[in-house]
Amino acid sequence: MTAQHDPLTEAILAVCDRYDDVGGPEVAPATSYARARLTEPLRVAVVGRVKAGKSTLVNAIIGRKVAATADVECTKVVTQYRFGADEGATLHLSGGRPHIRVPLQDGMLPDRLPVPVDQISYAVVKLSSEPLRNLTLIDTPGLETTSAELEVVSRQSILGVGGVRQADAIIYLFRGKELADDVDFLREFRNVAGDVSSSGAIGVLSHADRYGSGPWGDDDSLVEATDRAAEMQLEHASDLAAVIPVAGRLAETAVTGVFTESHARTLARLRGLSEFQLQARENLDGVTIADVRQLSMLVGEYGLRYGREIAGGGASPVIDWMWEKSGVDQLHTLMRRHYVNRIPQLKAKQAMEQLERAAHNFSQRMPLRRMLSDARLAPALHPLEEVRAWELLSARPDEHELLGLVNRLLRGNTDQERVGLPPAADAAAVRTAALSAGDVVKQHLLAGDPSVTKSAAILTRSFAAINHRNSS
Repeated sequence: MTAQHDPLTEAILAVCDRYDDVGGPEVAPATSYARARLTEPLRVAVVGRVKAGKSTLVNAIIGRKVAATADVECTKVVTQYRFGADEGATLHLSGGRPHIRVPLQDGMLPDRLPVPVDQISYAVVKLSSEPLRNLTLIDTPGLETTSAELEVVSRQSILGVGGVRQADAIIYLFRGKELADDVDFLREFRNVAGDVSSSGAIGVLSHADRYGSGPWGDDDSLVEATDRAAEMQLEHASDLAAVIPVAGRLAETAVTGVFTESHARTLARLRGLSEFQLQARENLDGVTIADVRQLSMLVGEYGLRYGREIAGGGASPVIDWMWEKSGVDQLHTLMRRHYVNRIPQLKAKQAMEQLERAAHNFSQRMPLRRMLSDARLAPALHPLEEVRAWELLSARPDEHELLGLVNRLLRGNTDQERVGLPPAADAAAVRTAALSAGDVVKQHLLAGDPSVTKSAAILTRSFAAINHRNSS
C-alpha cells in the first residue's frame, strides 16, 4: 500500500518523478535524497561555542537527561536524537566500517565509547520521547573547539558538504555577548539555507540566570538577559527569527523530574539566611555545604537566591517557578511556531532547493531548470511561495499585519481554516472571506518595502485561488 502524504509532499514527489524522466539515471542520487528528506522528521541542530550550554538545552527540549553535560568522551561526538521505541544508540563509523550498537547507560550514551572518537562520524540515539516524534535533534560538540577536526565535524553536521545541507533549522546559543565567529556562522548558515534563512534559526541567550551582574547582583540577571535578547533580535533580524533568554539549568531541572520533595525542604530551610551567608556558604544554620552544593547543581545560584522563597510549598511550586523563569516554555512555543507547524512546507522547500542546486551539475541542466521553473508556477506548489512570504515577513523587526494572514494560510488544512471560518462554513461565506482578505492584502502591493510588496503579491494569489475554488 502506498503511503499517504499531504498534498504538498505529493506534489514534490511528482516533481521528483518528472526530474527523473528529464534527467535520466544521472539524477537518481539527487531525487533519492529529496524523496528521503520528504519522509524524514525535520532536523534541528543545537549549535554554539564550547560550553554554551548545548547539551543542557537538548535535555530541556527532550524532557529527559539524555545528553551528557560534563566534559566526557561522548560530548565530542555529533549526536542525533531520534524517536524510536527500541531505545538505544548506534555509532556510525567513518571509512565505511560497520555500525556499532551500544547500550544506553541511564538513558544516555556511555561516557566511554568502544572506539576512538576520531573514528566516529556521528551517533544516533533513539528514544521514545514525545518531542522527538516530529523532530530529529542534533547535538554538536561546539564551534571553536580545541580540536580543528571536531570543529569541521560540527560544521559539516549542520552546513553539510557540497551544498547538501544537513540541518533544516538551527537553535544557536550565545553564552554572552555575541562574537564575530557567531555572526560568521549564522551568515554561513544563511548562505546554504537560501536568501532568507532567519525563519530557520532561533537564537538563545543561554546561561540567562548568570547574565550581566550575575545571580547575586543588584539587578535581576534574567531581566538583564531579556533586555539584551530583545536588542540582539533587532540587531540580527536578517539571521535570526527570534532571540530569547533561557536559563538552561533551571529548564533542565524543571522538565527532567530530578527535583524532589527532599530538595524542596532543604531549599526552604535557606529562607532565613542572608544573601551574604548563602553566597559565602557560611553559618548555614544546620544545612550542610554538601546540601547547598547539590541544590546549586540543580537550580543554580539564581535558584538558591530566589527559589527558596517559594520552596515552603513543596517541590511542585518550585518546579512551576523554574519552568516559568527558565524560558523553556517560550522556546517550545517558538519551535512549534517556526518548525513543527511548518514541517511539510519546510521539507518541501528544502527538497526543491536541493533539486535546483543539483540541476547545475547534470548534462540536462537547462531542461531540468526549465522543468523546475514551470513546476513552481503550479497551484500545487504555491504553498512554497507562502513559506517565502512568511520568511520575508518574519525577518522584519516589526510584526507586520500580513504575518497573521500568512500564518493562518500555512496552518489551515481547508479553505475554511485558511480564511478563518468554522468547518461548516459554505462556499459563499468562504468566497466573501477570501475577497475581504484579498482587499486587505492589495493595500500593501505598493508599500514601497520590497519584502512587503513581494509578500502581498504572493498572498493576493493565495486568496484569489481560494475564491476561484469556491466559485464553481
